Amino acid sequence: MIGKIFTLGVLYFVQGLPYGFQDKFIPMYLRSGGLSHTRLSLMKLLLLPWLCKAGFAPLVDLFWTKWLWLMFSLGALTFISFLGMFINTEYFVLMSIWLLLLNLLSAFQDVSVDALALHILQDCEMGHGNTAQVVGYKLGALFGGGILFWVHYYHGWTYLCLSLASLYIMSIVAFLPMFTQHLMLKVHADVPRTSAAEKQTVEDKKSEEDSVPRPFSIEESHENLVRRRHKKDEIYPYREEVPPLTSPTSGRRYDICEIPQIIFATKGTIPAVLFLLVYKLGERGSLSTFPIFLIDQGVSTKDIGLWSGICGQLCSLAGSICSGWFISKKWNLYNFLQFTLLARSGPIFIQFLIVNLWHSEVSPIFRSILFFFSTSSLCALEFTAGLVTTAIFTLMMSCSLKAVPSLQATHYSVLSSVEVAGKLIFSSVAGALIDVMGISSVYFMFLVLSSVSVLILRFIDIS
Repeated sequence: MIGKIFTLGVLYFVQGLPYGFQDKFIPMYLRSGGLSHTRLSLMKLLLLPWLCKAGFAPLVDLFWTKWLWLMFSLGALTFISFLGMFINTEYFVLMSIWLLLLNLLSAFQDVSVDALALHILQDCEMGHGNTAQVVGYKLGALFGGGILFWVHYYHGWTYLCLSLASLYIMSIVAFLPMFTQHLMLKVHADVPRTSAAEKQTVEDKKSEEDSVPRPFSIEESHENLVRRRHKKDEIYPYREEVPPLTSPTSGRRYDICEIPQIIFATKGTIPAVLFLLVYKLGERGSLSTFPIFLIDQGVSTKDIGLWSGICGQLCSLAGSICSGWFISKKWNLYNFLQFTLLARSGPIFIQFLIVNLWHSEVSPIFRSILFFFSTSSLCALEFTAGLVTTAIFTLMMSCSLKAVPSLQATHYSVLSSVEVAGKLIFSSVAGALIDVMGISSVYFMFLVLSSVSVLILRFIDIS
């Protein structure tokens, strides 16, 4: 089990690299070069491949295997990372194409890793696998948004891309033993059986041996029973592939047009979709624009990279771990979510005050005080966001468990895509709203949206 969890942890780690890289590093890097708020926000549209994960899943099922898709995506990500060394970052379009390819391949890797985890993990290993997913992904986002920023700060863009490619090579090396074992076990399981005549001869010989009286042995009988029961598992010790999208009663395959109707007819799905579209809006808008605001006030990108890219991600990781611990202690999920959503509005309110108080004429002492509260609010917002996110994924899982068994994975993929869509679409237009309405009005909107999610939560059945 340790080998499985370690490998999954490494795969989820590199899966979080592009998100942290684009969410934290790229906006600060391009804003320091003079890019407008509107164009910075439109860069978020390059994360659109993550909305199409539910569409990528059938490709993974129909063509090749999840093992080959994962190896292909890791190899392609390594190549794209090396290719970034030769890109002139002053060309906005070329940089955008490179980031789009990085996100597209990462989305395929995400689908492949999730499918692989469901395939190789036994029921008793699921909890450890989910821990590896959350911790690995957030550490990857921390590295992509913080450590790689410092690599670029001291050594430049070429070393940043080289470091990114090296991490993908590391993931291939970590995955290779499991991939090789899978191939060997598969070949061994597919070895042709002995001929029917030879098999019959062996069975006749065994029946003759069984007819000979022998002393009764409990240990021998138990050993034979276990061997017969787990003979297949000894050859290929992973889960059997379950036919997807089939009716649990008739066994027929669902028509593609039936699936959306069945999914949205599941109890609690429509309120959950509305909630998932809204609950991240204020949080993501604030987290994506506040570091840019600090750059505009003259704060160095080095300091912002430290507090937003490293300390903030560590706080987010701590929040996710604490949330998982609280939920495992059987805390009431509704009360916990309500409390964390309200607590999350506090840092956004502090940032709303800061953007109204911080201007070019402030004294150095007052500037230092505002900077202290700015970094504190960033870390507090990341921590509360981590608390909320883990609880939300638990809510999504409980909602998907109410769906038809053969459609539960598809149901969860739909909820995951909706969750990504809500925060991606709004963060893509947040910069344009700042250019049109002003940053003070937009931050007031962030605060209102953060509070509205608490009201929508009341309509969701969490039982």
